[in-house]
Formats: sequence, structure tokens, C-alpha cells
Amino acid sequence: MDSITHSITIPFHNQSVTLVFDRFADEINLEELVTIDYSALYAELLTVSVLMNKVGMLKAEAENAEAESRIMRDILIAKKSQEFRLSLITADTYANGKEKTKFPTKDEVDNAVTLDLDVQTARRQRIRRAKESAYLDSLYWAVKSKEKKLDRIGEKMNLAPEEFEKNIIEGVWNSILIKASEKSIK
Repeated sequence: MDSITHSITIPFHNQSVTLVFDRFADEINLEELVTIDYSALYAELLTVSVLMNKVGMLKAEAENAEAESRIMRDILIAKKSQEFRLSLITADTYANGKEKTKFPTKDEVDNAVTLDLDVQTARRQRIRRAKESAYLDSLYWAVKSKEKKLDRIGEKMNLAPEEFEKNIIEGVWNSILIKASEKSIK
């Protein structure tokens, strides 16, 4: 993901609110991210959809990395299987002096592939990518739950622009910086 800073300006009555966001920091406190800060409900309501978008993009990246690792592992296994099918061919010589070519069994090829260090590394990477994807899937659903709860809370609140203007708190919520500024067009 890029390290480009993005911003969205939302006009409200006599001012505008700018949401500035970047990719997630290298370390994220997940409990803090999925917990609703009831002292700043307006900030939570403003930023939760952006948070959902960021987590959704992160989840898509993880799923893509997992799919790519699966493809790379499958290609490596196919190449190694072909390589071992050829390298495990032997020639048996009988008592009468005749030679017969002995081809490896499927199990012999499969065992050689399983014991190959490159294949083991690719399989471990695939497992790690699947775990990372599962973690992000879990985060996605936790943020989705937060979003639903905030939607229900928002339905009961007065969401008039004047209320946002009065109650908006500058700071960082859901890993997004909120800055209040004068409305540019009066």
C-alpha cells in the first residue's frame, strides 16, 4: 500500500471538517481500534466508514497475497514433481544381463517433493499467509460490528450540521486525524 496521505473535506454549517488519513501505522492497537470511544461519538461516526474502507483494502491485500502464495506453491510442487519423476528413474540389471528401466511410483515422487526444502518453505509461507488473511478477516468483522453499532447509535442522535459543529473534537480517531477549519465558502 502507498504511504500517500489522503484527505476528505466535509462541509458543515460555518466550518468544514477535514479527514486526513494515511496507511495504517506499523503497529495498531486492535482493541482500541474496534472499541467505540463514547466521549467522541461524532468523531467515531465521521471516521468509521473510512476505517471500514481501510480495513477492507488491507483485507483484500492479505487475500491477494494468500492467493499468490498458493499459486507459487502449486507451481513449485508441479516443477519439483516433474524434476523428481525424471531424476528417480533407475535402471535395474537382471541376472541374465538385461536392463529394465524402473520408473518411480507416485508415492516415491510425492515423498521426494514433500521432503524438498524449497517445497517445505513454500508450504510454510502459504500457511503464514492464510493465518494473516484470517487475522485481517477477523479485524474486518470486528470493525463491521463497530460500524453497525455506531449506525444504531447515530439513528438516535441529532446529526444536524450544527450539532456536529458544536460537538466535533479534533484529534485522531480510528487512525484518522480530524481537523476542524473555517468553511472556505461563506
